[in-house]
Parts: sequence; C-alpha cells; structure tokens
Amino acid sequence: MPTSITSSEKEFVNFAYMLVRNIECIWAERIEHTLDIKKHIFKMTIDNYIICSKNGLGYIFSEGGIAGIWAYACEDLTIEAVQPKC
Repeated sequence: MPTSITSSEKEFVNFAYMLVRNIECIWAERIEHTLDIKKHIFKMTIDNYIICSKNGLGYIFSEGGIAGIWAYACEDLTIEAVQPKC
C-alpha cells in the first residue's frame, strides 16, 4: 500500500476488513487477509471454514459468494476465485 492512501481507498480497505470479519464471525474460526487494491487481489487464509468441515470441498460460499462480493466491490466482472485446498 502506498503511504499516501486516498480517502476512497481507506473506505475500501475498511470495507474489505468488515467483509472479512463478517465472513469470519459466521463461517470460520479465524481469517487472515491481504489486500492489493491496485491489482484487485484479495487473499484470505481461513481456519476451520465450516463448509470445509462439512463436505471437505469448500463449495457453496468460497468459490462463488465471496468472489462475487469482491468482483462487485471492485467493479470488475473478470475477477475469479481460486481455492487451493480445503
């Protein structure tokens, strides 16, 4: 992140933080995240994600829902999600 972050970037960083906390309190035990606004990259490492513990695959929210929210927030319909493991 640049040291001179704009007001709208601060709001976006806050939105991402609140999105992670929302997902964390409903679906996981703990989430760590990194954010690169310029590249539209949003990485999350999730501990005890409930969907993984139930089916071992992580389908439902991780492959579509969170990616859809992120694509909408970035106004970039080309954003895709990758889940390397569950």
